[in-house]
Formats: sequence, structure tokens, C-alpha cells
Amino acid sequence: MESWNIAVMAAMICIYVATLAGFRIYLKKYREKERQLWEKEKTQIQEEFMSSVLSRQMQYDALQSQINPHFLYNTLDSIRGEAMMAGNGTIADMTEHLSRFFRYCISNQGNIVTIRDEINNTFDYFYIQKYRFGNKFRLETSIEETCYNNKIPKMTLQPIVENAIFHGLERKKEGGTVHITIFETEKNVKITVSDDGVGIEEETLRRMNVNLRNMESGPVLSSPDGKKTGIALQNVNERIRLCYGRDYGITLRSTKYLGTDVIIVIPKEKEEERF
Repeated sequence: MESWNIAVMAAMICIYVATLAGFRIYLKKYREKERQLWEKEKTQIQEEFMSSVLSRQMQYDALQSQINPHFLYNTLDSIRGEAMMAGNGTIADMTEHLSRFFRYCISNQGNIVTIRDEINNTFDYFYIQKYRFGNKFRLETSIEETCYNNKIPKMTLQPIVENAIFHGLERKKEGGTVHITIFETEKNVKITVSDDGVGIEEETLRRMNVNLRNMESGPVLSSPDGKKTGIALQNVNERIRLCYGRDYGITLRSTKYLGTDVIIVIPKEKEEERF
């Protein structure tokens, strides 16, 4: 009888231990589930908070993008007015060109403009550079009349002209000339931006043309004075390819100490043809 009682007690102890172990497992799982629910809820709260912050930031950025251009334009117009009242025509003219340049660069008129728009913006940019460098540089154009209404990605010509000034002409003591030639072929429009600057080394030229042809950024090339070259060309080339395909874009010709030609090919597409 006594052994029977011991056996029963032992069985009860085993059941208790098993029940306790099972409860501990259940409690552990419950706490883990509760922790997961809390983490999920916390993540959701954080996401909602971040979404709210980002939404407010986007609203602020949108408002700022509307305010800043008008503030800039109004300030430049005020400077021009003061310059005219003071009889300083040079500052008034420069401010007018600078204002038009900024209006064009940050306006919402779209990514595709006309060649006429690009030429006018390039003249504004070049006028500003002439104020800085005096008459050291000249800009000449030879443009077929039928090309002016052809469509072209916005900000195609000015970065190329800027590249010609700072990497081709600036290092020449006597200055130099940038010449823009534009004419039509049967299906395309060919634009050549030429400078009579210092030119490009043969191996550097080869690498740049390979990168442009393959739409690869490659290593950024440095001129002897440490300035980076090729970035503007790559950006313009990629935008042209994205708009029109791989049959279009930029190629380079250059002879060391004689100058560089940047050749741009785009399809012949008049303003009234695009809807």
C-alpha cells in the first residue's frame, strides 16, 4: 500500500512537472507573440510617423520650389532696376541675361524644347561669361534656318559650350572661339560645337568616345589643372539616348593643341510634329 502511494505521488509530481513545463513553454510563446505584435505595432506607428513627416517635407519642398524662383527673379529684376536708375547699363544688361538664364534652367516648360530656345539660352550664358572674362572668348553660329524649330532635349547646348570654355579655351592666354554649326540631313539634325582650344590627348579621346558609345561613365578624366572632364558630355549623351535611342548621341573629334569638335546627332523632328 505504501509503495502504491509513493507511485501515485511520483506520478502526480511528474504530471505537475510536465504541466509546469508546458505552461512555461506556452508562456514563452505567448510573450514572444506579444513581443512580435508590439514590434509590428511599433513599426507601423514609426512608418505612419515617417510618412507624415515625409508628406510635410514634400509639401514644404513643393512650396519652397515655388517660392525660390520668384524670389530670385524679383531680386534680379530689382537689381536691374537699381542699375538702370544709377545709369549702369553694364550691370543692368548682365542682370537681365542672368535672370533669363535662370528662368530657362529652372522653368517647368518641359524636357523637350526647340533649338531656337537652346541657342537663345546659350547666348545668355555666353554673355555672362564675357562679363567675367572680357572679350577673351567669342561665340559664333552657323545655323540653317530650317533647324530652329527642331526639337531637342533641354540643356543640351549650354553644358557643351561651358565644357568648351573651361576645358578648351580658358587655358589659352589669347582666348579663342566657340563655333556652333547646325544643319539638317535627310532624317537627322547634326550639331557641331567646335572650339580652337588646347584639344584632348589621343588616348583620353579614345576612352571618352568608348564611354559615350557604350553609355558608360567610366573613370572621370582629369585635365592637367585638376579639373574633371567628361561629366557634362556623359550627362547630355545619356539624355539624348534616353529620348531617341542608341542611334543618336555624342561623338568627339579632337587634335591636341588645335581644338575639339563635339558632334551631336538628333532626329529631325519639328515642333508642330510632336503632340
